[in-house]
Amino acid sequence: MRILICFMVVLCVVIGCHLLNIPSLPTHNQQIDHGKQLFYEGTETVPACSGCHISSNSEHRLYIAAPKLVGIGSRANHRQPQMSATDYLHESIVYPDAYLVDGFPNSMFPDYGLHLNEYDIQSLILYLLTL
Repeated sequence: MRILICFMVVLCVVIGCHLLNIPSLPTHNQQIDHGKQLFYEGTETVPACSGCHISSNSEHRLYIAAPKLVGIGSRANHRQPQMSATDYLHESIVYPDAYLVDGFPNSMFPDYGLHLNEYDIQSLILYLLTL
């Protein structure tokens, strides 16, 4: 009897969420896709990262305004010894002047942390880790 009651409660919750149109949590791949979209398109309030950063070995430009991001996941593990790649990338997005790569000026848009929510930032980091 208890199993039947538990089943009915779960069924009611699932049906209620569907009827109320409560969105399900995004999958890992959906979050990466969201990060990719942010990287290439930006938003109304923040520029696209791709405006300055190169994300593939097949992309060439006459002037490189920012470090290439190909393989950034493995390089980010060594940028700041006390930080994981994820923490380093988070800091680089939210506080872009905290660590500057040699040879590049402090020219990154400074307000990603003000205009992107934590989901956006984490999505962007997940995408960067795929490069």
